[in-house]
Amino acid sequence: MVKSFGGIMTLPIHSMLCRSMVVLGLCMNFSHAVWAQKKNAEFLTAEKLTKAFADNEDTARKKYAGLAPLVVEGTVLNLEKLKSGNLYVHLKGHADTWKVTCDFEAKDAKAILDSVKPNQKISVAGAGYGPVIQREVLIAFCKIVPSGGPAIDPKSKVKPDPISPTTKKPSYKPAKGLIEIAQTKTSWKAVELTENLEYLTNRGYAIEKMPKEMAGAHVLVHSNMEGGWLKPGHFTMAKDGFLYVALWTKAYGETRVRAEQLSAFEEDGWTLLKEPFETSFPPGEDWQWRALRKPVTKGQSEFPWPSALPYIDTQYIFAFGPRKE
Repeated sequence: MVKSFGGIMTLPIHSMLCRSMVVLGLCMNFSHAVWAQKKNAEFLTAEKLTKAFADNEDTARKKYAGLAPLVVEGTVLNLEKLKSGNLYVHLKGHADTWKVTCDFEAKDAKAILDSVKPNQKISVAGAGYGPVIQREVLIAFCKIVPSGGPAIDPKSKVKPDPISPTTKKPSYKPAKGLIEIAQTKTSWKAVELTENLEYLTNRGYAIEKMPKEMAGAHVLVHSNMEGGWLKPGHFTMAKDGFLYVALWTKAYGETRVRAEQLSAFEEDGWTLLKEPFETSFPPGEDWQWRALRKPVTKGQSEFPWPSALPYIDTQYIFAFGPRKE
């Protein structure tokens, strides 16, 4: 239900997002919703907010961390219905390759879908922000506000462009026997790797092609709120095998992982696989990947980043495969 407070249209708080936001260190509860009633909310354009992260992510995190109220104005790129029922409204950001992702609660998704359309300029009040994946800044607990653009008319029946990706619940086949997962430390799950498997549990992006040797491997799936390199102690090998990683090497027409960085992986004992690894991706973003393999041993629970290579902020897809005698 959409409610009005002091002329501002507000939407109920997304109670389930708090657990996910712990990853960003920005968890909030209902008592923090009072930011919506304040008059001193900082106003930013989507361009300015995303450029701050593009220029210096560490500085942006320090400046925009915490629970300060925020209103972001921007042009709608598209709308994305999640499997949870929640709705993401993506706003155009810096250099046409960054975006602000505004998270709305499931019960309010229909009202937004009926009234917000691509290329419309809107203002969104929210809090709790930080990169989700490369070039995407998340705002949680979102509410449409009338300033900075046309007020949202709940009676409007203008439909947005088709929502992508699919909202169909992914079907996974649990994988056991090769790795042990510390369930108290991570929510990641191991499932059998097949073509068209959705590697992000809440976004719909799927693995469409992989090297033959990776078929049937135990791939780690998780939400887009979680990512990064494997953390020590989260996964332990039950037997000897191989660790596979697919690196997101190119997107938006720009190289994310350079040739010399791939060479640094090889110098660290990784083998660069020749067969292609491909996933689905949003229209026009042209995601490209490279898959690598490294032998691991029974009992191993640390999978260190190459020592001579500075960390690369990109997407990673991990899988474990058996090592044949």
